Amino acid sequence: MRIQGAHQLTTSRADLYRRLLSPEALRHCIPGCQRMEIVEPNVYEATMTVNTRVLRGVYTGTIRLSDVEPETRFRIIVDGGGPGGSVHGDGVITLADGEESGAILTFVGDLRLPGLLNLLGERMVAPVVHELSGRFFRCLESVDL
Repeated sequence: MRIQGAHQLTTSRADLYRRLLSPEALRHCIPGCQRMEIVEPNVYEATMTVNTRVLRGVYTGTIRLSDVEPETRFRIIVDGGGPGGSVHGDGVITLADGEESGAILTFVGDLRLPGLLNLLGERMVAPVVHELSGRFFRCLESVDL
């Protein structure tokens, strides 16, 4: 499943970049995130509880960052799983200055959902991804480091 989007944020690009790499900010802003820890440089382990109409349960996983260009872009690779099956994501997050102020975050990637998640299909999973990502980006604007 292809995911992509863009968000105009009021925070500066430098602050946004710091928040995107902060385990505390990520734990606070990822809906249902219970644990987010750096286990080695550019590698995080996470535990989150998902509680939506179509998907419920505790999921654990690893998040790896590569091709990091500070305050500009990075590649993100997510591998995890839970009661609905496994999740694998691979994408690129890009940061740019906003036209007047703030920052623009764009993301593009592929999400693979074998198992029950795949059976639910893109039509059922895409709205969940959209809802969770929207909540995450709105939170990033205001979270304190």
